[in-house]
Amino acid sequence: MTEGVLRFGEKLIELQLLTVDQVEQALQQQERARALGVDRSIGAWLHDRGLLDLVQIQNVLGQMGFPPAYCRVLPDIELSRLIGRGASGAVYQGWSFTLGEAVAVKVRAPKGSHSDPDARRFKQEAAITARINHPNVVRLFDAGETRDYVYHVFEYVEGRALDAILRERGKIPESELIDIGIQVCAGLQAAADEGIIHRDVKPANIMVSVSGRVKLCDLGLAKDTRFGESLTADGMVLGSPYYIAPEYAADGLLDARSDLYSLGVTLFHCAAGRVPFPGKSAMEILRRVVRDPTPRLQSFEPSVSDGFDTIIHRMMHKNPKRRYASARDAQRALIELRDTGRVSGGISSAILRGEIGNRVRAWWRRLRGAPS
Repeated sequence: MTEGVLRFGEKLIELQLLTVDQVEQALQQQERARALGVDRSIGAWLHDRGLLDLVQIQNVLGQMGFPPAYCRVLPDIELSRLIGRGASGAVYQGWSFTLGEAVAVKVRAPKGSHSDPDARRFKQEAAITARINHPNVVRLFDAGETRDYVYHVFEYVEGRALDAILRERGKIPESELIDIGIQVCAGLQAAADEGIIHRDVKPANIMVSVSGRVKLCDLGLAKDTRFGESLTADGMVLGSPYYIAPEYAADGLLDARSDLYSLGVTLFHCAAGRVPFPGKSAMEILRRVVRDPTPRLQSFEPSVSDGFDTIIHRMMHKNPKRRYASARDAQRALIELRDTGRVSGGISSAILRGEIGNRVRAWWRRLRGAPS
């Protein structure tokens, strides 16, 4: 154990960031790991356990008299605050000296082998996000690895996640949701054009900037259909139960229209102030998503227009073939509603190619007296 490590531990105790027992346990963990050939700093172990964040580690090193460049736990990035922690890692706001601008940095421990699904998803998120270049999808600037961490560097969005806005306001007006929906559809279409299904569209993964720009973020669960690769075990469903499409919940099947379902539920939730299929457990929620009839938004929020109710209901149809054929089609419907106050009653060509379309054409021919 080096003198620097001991000084770091003593400084943590002096600043009352940790107790003596917590520091001793971390030092013991570090020594055991080194005996197994894993060489990581004591700060990294404390970060993994949620006892310190990286900003605190930076500050402690600075108070120990180290130069600023040494205090940076990630190369050429100075972290300023912890934004949040989740299953896939911690997210920080920082400043990139290379880019000369604020960035958001997602960090996790470099644990797990190449076959570890969590580690593979983290690497896949960078590869997938880098392929999408669109103003309604958060950009990836860089990805890297140190002895202590693997990390992704994203553009920093000055604003708030949609779920935070919803918690504060309770409900969001239709006019705002139409604009949000138009922009999210644009981002989803850009992803679909690259063969990517987001698979976790929900309010927490939609950022609204102070200028009103909406950005889809967190592609950690995204599926790349071009390579047919899935990081889930048989029968395993990823995503948030409230927003998962019924075909995915029931059979593990999904395509770009599954993201449209999730967006429909997101807009429903924001307009009504409640999700369409509540439940006390994930299993109960998923069972209701699959089996219960889809409620009309107007039954919970009568103030929304008939057109908005129609669009949301179509996005949330149990049968993917009855939804919009693409995010672009859904976006067009929302734009029409915004610009004209109504939604055309026409049925998309994708639906007309199906069984319902055949019935409609046969009925129309009979009505006109034409041979069927």
